[in-house]
Amino acid sequence: MWLCGEGIASLLEVLEPVYKHRVPLGVLLKIQTHFHGSYPGAERIRFGARACLLRLPELEPLLELDRPQMWFRGPRYVWRVSATALESAGVEAKLVSESLCAVVVGGSGQRHEINL
Repeated sequence: MWLCGEGIASLLEVLEPVYKHRVPLGVLLKIQTHFHGSYPGAERIRFGARACLLRLPELEPLLELDRPQMWFRGPRYVWRVSATALESAGVEAKLVSESLCAVVVGGSGQRHEINL
């Protein structure tokens, strides 16, 4: 089915993200760059035999959530779950990323706070 004219415009309106938190795009991208560079164990995973299995999440979707946080895990052999939360807004925005080891009770204890 092809959408023409008004159909496309109405679809675009529905799919347009609704941000609940305001962080300038340049600030968010700098934080994301530092986040991707500082993820605990990322170098080991990227240069390991299964390097293609880890793709770190983009941060922009956090701006659409009431509570801007997410959980994600790396490949099975890493045994790691990370909680990531965006704190503050605007140019004062800060990303907090905690690495939790699923095997060790209490987690790995690694915590990163990233801001400009």
